[in-house]
Amino acid sequence: MRLIDRYLLRQLVGPTLWAVAAATGLALLSTSLTQLDLIVAGGQNALVFLKATALAMPQLINMVLPVSLFVAALITLNRLQTDQELVVCFAGGMS
Repeated sequence: MRLIDRYLLRQLVGPTLWAVAAATGLALLSTSLTQLDLIVAGGQNALVFLKATALAMPQLINMVLPVSLFVAALITLNRLQTDQELVVCFAGGMS
């Protein structure tokens, strides 16, 4: 992997993690309200709620990851274009 590729990947990782965390948090809030209603109606404790939430996490991340990656790519490309870093990449021979 070339140096410029690693730099661009590093620039993409930060916004991707932030977007995944934010979108997962919103998705958890919406699903946890329905789970919380079921837990309270069933008379369960907080540990059962945490287990149910942990079991729902892979499916939530699976739904959120593509959208978050797209948003992070747009944010990263916008920042690179604003800072004229894409012009330097293209001038350096990157296609």
